[in-house]
Amino acid sequence: YLLNTVGFLQPDALQLGRVGSDERQTLKARPSFFKADGMRVEQRFATSKDGTKVPYFVVWPQGATANGRNPTLLYGYGGFEVSLTPWYSGGIGRVWGTQGGVYVVANIRGGGEFGPGWHQAALLSNKQKSYDDFAAVAEDLIRQKITSAEHLGIEGGSNGGLLVGAVMVQRPELFKAVVCQVPLLDMRRYHQLLAGASWMAEYGNPDKPEDWAFMSRYSPYQNVKAGVK
Repeated sequence: YLLNTVGFLQPDALQLGRVGSDERQTLKARPSFFKADGMRVEQRFATSKDGTKVPYFVVWPQGATANGRNPTLLYGYGGFEVSLTPWYSGGIGRVWGTQGGVYVVANIRGGGEFGPGWHQAALLSNKQKSYDDFAAVAEDLIRQKITSAEHLGIEGGSNGGLLVGAVMVQRPELFKAVVCQVPLLDMRRYHQLLAGASWMAEYGNPDKPEDWAFMSRYSPYQNVKAGVK
């Protein structure tokens, strides 16, 4: 059989194994782009607002301890049944991990990590659960002293841009920096841009009053408040 393996600290590798044997032969592997000596990966679970256990990965740099001061970047997506399984990134490893940064990936609802049910749990009127899950991971990082709000940044793009935009507006006290990439931020008009209309099965149709009633509660553009930094 052929087995493909990859991790946050290990590049993709294609291995050949034989049934009945515990040994595998590496046939081909992508190159390494950073030294992972002393770095480690673990999986933890945060408890969301409704009691759901939400997993997340923590990639620790060499020598880091839970002192509450680690510069930490929290990444999420949480939509369209996309599963954030471990991947290898030379860029993240070289410019963040080897420089002392902690990298965290949150497997929030809306993704596909636990099958269609994990995705459907955060569709349409339940989209807020994605944001509650993400905030719960941030709270857990602070509670476990992996980092603190002063040293925590969040990142997401597209649907993940909506994620970090919504959570930034809802919970600004949890983060010091936000990397919001190619986001959806005005959910009142998102269906009028590019492929936006094709995403209404995920978010709803803002032209329908019953859909806008729940979308308006999290749409970042409509929820910016005066006097809030």
